[in-house]
Amino acid sequence: MLRITLASLVLAAACGGGTDTTPPPDMATGCPSGAAPMPATGDLVVTGAVAATAPTCAPEAGRVYGIWSGQGPKGDYIFAYGEGGATRAGFSFGLAAAIPGEATFGNAFGVGVIALVDAATTIPPGIVDENTVEDAVRGVSSQFAVVYHGPNAGAPEWVAAFPPGLSCGKCVKATDGGFDTFAPIACSEVVVDVGDVDALDICNWK
Repeated sequence: MLRITLASLVLAAACGGGTDTTPPPDMATGCPSGAAPMPATGDLVVTGAVAATAPTCAPEAGRVYGIWSGQGPKGDYIFAYGEGGATRAGFSFGLAAAIPGEATFGNAFGVGVIALVDAATTIPPGIVDENTVEDAVRGVSSQFAVVYHGPNAGAPEWVAAFPPGLSCGKCVKATDGGFDTFAPIACSEVVVDVGDVDALDICNWK
């Protein structure tokens, strides 16, 4: 099973995260705050902070998209599903419960991170070009994800802790040298980290 490494947006053998409960950093004085984003709509709505430290500020207005790992007969891919808006004050992201099968692993489970882009950037739903998305990303929910718990067999053991359908998870760092996992959290506690995606600690799940 595979995951997105947003540093390169190349799907590699499932991969970094942590159990740190320290609140996200406030905006530095060089990153003025903004108005709250427009509320997203959908069967699941995810909200939270946009965490950045000057001089790497979040865009004053941006868009957020769900970027899901996928695997098909022709290989690995990334799939866009779900969207919303963001400001320096936070983000609001929504999606319908009827998740496309291509955004899941055989309808057993799915993991989608929330990617932040500038307001002028649009990412159409469906399979998307990795290089195009990589160039556009300004930040990502590196320690958080939307998790889909489907009806089919084949999901990792940690997925059993999540309710059927869509919900939110926070990365739990492995302590035995293995892969990280996710644990359920409220969808109002997700954080999108802003900065050089090559430097972000992205949950190394499997």
